Amino acid sequence: MEPNPANFFSESKKEFDQYVRDRIWLFKLQAGEKSAFVASKMALMMILGVLIFFFTFSLGILSGFLLSKLTGNYFIGFGTVTGIYFLLILVVFYSRKSLQKKMVDYFIRLFFANIKNETDESA
Repeated sequence: MEPNPANFFSESKKEFDQYVRDRIWLFKLQAGEKSAFVASKMALMMILGVLIFFFTFSLGILSGFLLSKLTGNYFIGFGTVTGIYFLLILVVFYSRKSLQKKMVDYFIRLFFANIKNETDESA
């Protein structure tokens, strides 16, 4: 029995179509996994940021009252704490480019963290 070339090409086309669908499905699964990983990290960072905000806010009020008691003047106590926060704002403002670069690098490493693991396993 001789192989039928038309049958060979139609079978090859079916297998190729299935391969392409499988590759697209794999890409969607990998993208979904990475997106979920990054989203969960960002959500945790936001929660941590809110907690740090409340901690810093409470610490600022506590420090203001403490300095007010030590100096005997509310204006000097809370003014000193406000000045410290203002200096921190200036430091962050003037170093924003390097901080932004570090954050971009962190998120890129976070997003592509699995690629190194996948290539190590396949080798």
